[in-house]
Amino acid sequence: MTARQATAILITMKLPKFRLFLGAYIIALWLLFLTGPALCFAQEDFIKIHFINVGQGDAVLIQSQGENALIDTGNALSGYKLVDYLKNNNAAAINHLIVTHHHPDHILGAFFIMPRFKVEKTYDNGYDLASLEDSILSSYEKIFRLEGKYRALKEGDIIKLGGLKLEILWPADKPSSEDFNYGSLVIMLSYKNFRCLLAGDINNAAEAELMKKKINLSADILKIAHHGAGGSTSEDFLKEVKPKLAIISVDNGFQRKYPAESTLALLKAKNVKTYRTDRNGSIIIKVDNKGNYTLSAEK
Repeated sequence: MTARQATAILITMKLPKFRLFLGAYIIALWLLFLTGPALCFAQEDFIKIHFINVGQGDAVLIQSQGENALIDTGNALSGYKLVDYLKNNNAAAINHLIVTHHHPDHILGAFFIMPRFKVEKTYDNGYDLASLEDSILSSYEKIFRLEGKYRALKEGDIIKLGGLKLEILWPADKPSSEDFNYGSLVIMLSYKNFRCLLAGDINNAAEAELMKKKINLSADILKIAHHGAGGSTSEDFLKEVKPKLAIISVDNGFQRKYPAESTLALLKAKNVKTYRTDRNGSIIIKVDNKGNYTLSAEK
């Protein structure tokens, strides 16, 4: 209706009828005001997965229906950067904080996160840290494994954030090997028909054991294990996962020269499009309520 048509209606309308029309119009506007935000929220029913650029290390923020899960916390040098990233992305509270294993580039950011954020629940693989007599791991245990807040995760455990599910695929029990990478948690993120495999830092030996279980490892996106190191991501494992996209969390200035050229060559040979935090910055995957996903990167 044009403004001229509306004016004509008001002129020809009798006063009592006009008041009735005006009252109904105001009520309609008020109802639209109340329901509009809810309608908009329903239209924005999506999740976000942030592969945060923490240099050498891992930190993955998952956001679903107002809840936040953080998997790994990066290294000590990137601690303040991680804090700023979380605050700038509406993650002032962490509902679930998960550490896949206890190497410094996965746990040291926890010393920045724990004092500054409301952290509801914490998880790791339950490794017996006390037996190692390491001062850093002892301090980690004191701030992280608090009674009533902490739980060790193993194969079969599930954490839910609204309609999103985090399923632990590995290890089957508390790791006993001194090789932290072998016992790293492996997590399948699923939402609608979308799947993302977060492979932690598992090595080829753990991959082989995981494949023996004959479970469905296929995923749209694979977070490459151990920053693309040569001792992870075997060709057989990649065939099982069949990812369309691969993401490597890495600092290319790191002295160990991750990712390995052999890993990059394998991904290229399998036509897996690859993104890296050292080159692309933080990478965000957005998944809608039909399971369709889009990717955006800082650079």
